[in-house]
Amino acid sequence: MPHILITDDDPHLRRLVRTYAELEGFECTEAGDGAAAVTALKQSAFDLVLLDVMMPGPDGFETLEAIRGFSQVPVIMLTARNEEYDKLNGFRLGVDDYVAKPFSPKELMARIGAVLRCSHCYGSAPWGFEAEQPFVNQVLVADTDLAPHEVLAEVHRIERELGRNRAAEAVERAATGQRYVSRPIDIDILLYDDEVISTPELTIPHPGIAEREFVLTPLCEVLRQRPHPVLGLTMGELRDNLLGKTK
Repeated sequence: MPHILITDDDPHLRRLVRTYAELEGFECTEAGDGAAAVTALKQSAFDLVLLDVMMPGPDGFETLEAIRGFSQVPVIMLTARNEEYDKLNGFRLGVDDYVAKPFSPKELMARIGAVLRCSHCYGSAPWGFEAEQPFVNQVLVADTDLAPHEVLAEVHRIERELGRNRAAEAVERAATGQRYVSRPIDIDILLYDDEVISTPELTIPHPGIAEREFVLTPLCEVLRQRPHPVLGLTMGELRDNLLGKTK
């Protein structure tokens, strides 16, 4: 279950948010100020931080700047101020969303859910071949009524609309002898619930998850606590293991 760090100097508001969040299935930890939030983040893994702007000691902006010095965990700021400068400053520092006080707990839960379904974009060097342009990697979580192979067909349709030409890639691979070649978009299905699928067209979980930091880093933003259906370890544990091997 996603783990949320609720940071606000008002204990009544923290309890209110915690009550609604736990009803939505989130695990919650509370911090009464920015310094406590930074300490908690350095000691434990969280999937999202709720961060009040107006707090004694380090305010929300100072706390966010400190957090971004070592973590890209998603952050939603809670503010009683609705000034454009504050919002622009927050976005400059790396906030993911704002919720104005007083807020509807149901709206806050909806915004938390939306942020947790989309990772940040991460740049990385090309993997498996040489290219001038770096990779830009992002993980999305989606709900669908489509079966896995229907999702694959839809993914291929989207790729075609965005300019990918698999036939041309096959010709280039044959000519160069490379397994991978540059392409404008490459959408992989990493997981489909807890299903394990192995067909000539589709393998789920994606066989490269545990070997690729550029996959695990954004994946951990949205599904850190999700166990790998085959390996049994969580995505966070897989990333920790991979980074331990590569250091």
